[in-house]
Amino acid sequence: LTTNFSPDFLAQRSADWDNDNAHACSFASGCGLMSWINWYERELGQSWEGMEACQLGDTVGMLLDLDEGTLSVYRNNRRLGVMKDGLS
Repeated sequence: LTTNFSPDFLAQRSADWDNDNAHACSFASGCGLMSWINWYERELGQSWEGMEACQLGDTVGMLLDLDEGTLSVYRNNRRLGVMKDGLS
């Protein structure tokens, strides 16, 4: 998320979304850092509890839990932790 995608996100916003903030998150597999952006602000290269870098051949998975409002990261079927919360 080094590029400012806010104008693209804002262009897709509709009245159906009320005033909710939708987030886009990215995971830098080489170092494990997380970046996120919402409609008006962004955080780049953030550390998070459980973060790990991935190696060539690793399998990365993500679980978006809309009930809890969390995005968890998995590496080789092992849960690393919650990368981002506050998503609901």
